[in-house]
Amino acid sequence: MIRFLAMLAVAASLAAGLAPPARADATAAPAARLTGWNWIIGSRLVGPPPRVAYLGLDAFDAPKRYVAAANRNGTRTWCYLSVGSVEDWRPDAARFVALDKAERAAGRPAIIGRPYDGWPGERWLNVARFRVFLPLLAARMELCRDKGFAMVEFDNLDGYQANTGFRITRGETIAFAKALAATARGLGLVPMQKNVPELAATLEPHFGALLFESCVLYNFCPGARRYVAAGKPVFDAEYPEDWKDAGREFDRPAACRTAAKAGVDMIVKKLDLGPWIRRCP
Repeated sequence: MIRFLAMLAVAASLAAGLAPPARADATAAPAARLTGWNWIIGSRLVGPPPRVAYLGLDAFDAPKRYVAAANRNGTRTWCYLSVGSVEDWRPDAARFVALDKAERAAGRPAIIGRPYDGWPGERWLNVARFRVFLPLLAARMELCRDKGFAMVEFDNLDGYQANTGFRITRGETIAFAKALAATARGLGLVPMQKNVPELAATLEPHFGALLFESCVLYNFCPGARRYVAAGKPVFDAEYPEDWKDAGREFDRPAACRTAAKAGVDMIVKKLDLGPWIRRCP
């Protein structure tokens, strides 16, 4: 879930500036009495949903009744999906494997590639051939819709920067992201861009929200500029463990000021993405 490939290089690319803003997404706002957001996808859900304006949950693990309870609070809920990788613990993983075998048997390029470094049981998908497996991802989005989610988070769009076993270009990644966004909108879901800030200027017109990880730590919060100008929500999660690994002391008030200056709604989470959260003062 935590994708930091080439983040330092990305920060430099943002200095050149972004394209002019597009119109804001016409997404219904959360209930006025609710503020803030949370993101709980790494542990079993317990208790009632937190009363926040936005809440991200795992598409497969979150029970429909939990999503319904959050919706009754007036919360805008989103579902987490990995679209650039296949995880062998997901209930539909066998469908990706079968499709990959069929493609190979027919003499066509594979769709499942190398293991995702650091995440056992997860392998990269060949985004260059996304049209082959897009129907499987559409079925996942249908699951999100049927559970009552309003939005969908697309993780692992950064395969073109990684050692996937395939030659994936930036242009192919953009085409993939646009196809995902169009599919989501066709199902009544608001698509959310996840990370890849260097693509924000191109993708913003197609997406309704943006989710970053560690944009303060890696200095790419300015990548949200296009979304902020368009009036679309931008979120960021900072992980103290990653700050420590980077040899830097995590100063929450200072990080909050940096995020706020960029128009980003920042929270602090642990890497397990459980219920624990700290907010900006």
